[in-house]
Amino acid sequence: MLSGGVNKSIVGALKRHGIKPCGVSGRDAGLISAKRKRIIAGDIGYVGEVDSINPSILNLLLENDYTPVISPVSMGEEGEALNVNADDAAFAIAEALKVDTLVFLTDVDGILLDVDNDKTIVNVLDKEKATSLLENGFIGGGMIPKLKNCINSIDNGVSEVAIINGGVKYNLVSYFITKNKVGTTIRKEKDE
Repeated sequence: MLSGGVNKSIVGALKRHGIKPCGVSGRDAGLISAKRKRIIAGDIGYVGEVDSINPSILNLLLENDYTPVISPVSMGEEGEALNVNADDAAFAIAEALKVDTLVFLTDVDGILLDVDNDKTIVNVLDKEKATSLLENGFIGGGMIPKLKNCINSIDNGVSEVAIINGGVKYNLVSYFITKNKVGTTIRKEKDE
């Protein structure tokens, strides 16, 4: 479904807007190798965790002006297809490519100090402040693993990670035009 349906519909939409997309899965050219995820309660099926990234297919596509559209269905140790968390796959790929900016489109405006008050959005965080927010319980729910992954990616070569609301029309374009005025951007250090 992810590789055959969702991926191909995204490819089609990008093509209609004049972009040169190419749909790939984590299995293609060994892009994402995964290990089967196991829990104490037993087998949870075909679920994996990223083990390694081979970005050669992505580099080839990018060098030829293609936009890769990646589904996180990955190659297991025995050649089986494993579903990997899309956020984990995106972070691992961004780290392998040493990208400047990784942008997450989500259903929230960014990191809020008070989840009930959208005026408490933090537009820019350095690694130290992001870590402090996590340690002091200001971050909750699904934002906890996302922010931990942001910090880890910054430690592994990604210059900045942005979390923005993908449900707001033109938010992605606005992010790149206004830099730091939309969503939350996490960086290694404070701007001078």
